[in-house]
Amino acid sequence: MKTTIFAIVLALFSGTAFADLPLEIKGLKIGERIDCTILNEIDVREGTFYGRSTPQGCWSKEDEIKSAIVKISFLGYEEQTLIYGVRPDGILAFLIMTSEPKYDWQELPWDFSDAVAAFTKKYGAPTDIVNSVGQNSFGSKFPQKKTIWKRGTQELYVGESFSKVGEVTVTLSDDTLAWAPKVSDDI
Repeated sequence: MKTTIFAIVLALFSGTAFADLPLEIKGLKIGERIDCTILNEIDVREGTFYGRSTPQGCWSKEDEIKSAIVKISFLGYEEQTLIYGVRPDGILAFLIMTSEPKYDWQELPWDFSDAVAAFTKKYGAPTDIVNSVGQNSFGSKFPQKKTIWKRGTQELYVGESFSKVGEVTVTLSDDTLAWAPKVSDDI
């Protein structure tokens, strides 16, 4: 009994207790088949609106990954945008979420530290931390941060200032899930 408790405590402190947890956001795991009803269930918006997926299908183009948006609750904030990519065969290929205020004049609802703390609590210590310096076309430089958790070929990262200074992005991806479109020999 004492040995079991010691092993559990040791696993928690060394991070191995988290090693088997699959990477996911809101229960969505890339590399698994998904249907529109699951995506609609996590969408916090009410009613009918443009882009709302139907049970018949949330993607339609045969030879490319379909991207669409749902609004989810994340870290206690409603209506955070989650972009998903589904391959034509119904496999979830990627998830991208950004921290965004409801109105332009508001501060970000959650920041880099909030997201890193939440994923560290869930998955343990990150696999890698990268700090770099970005530069825009006018020559201004700004710090960029990226904290990464890896499980096999899958990667979850929290990044700051990669697409827009100060913007926080959470991305879950797997390079092996890229979709190669069918190429026709007809010219």
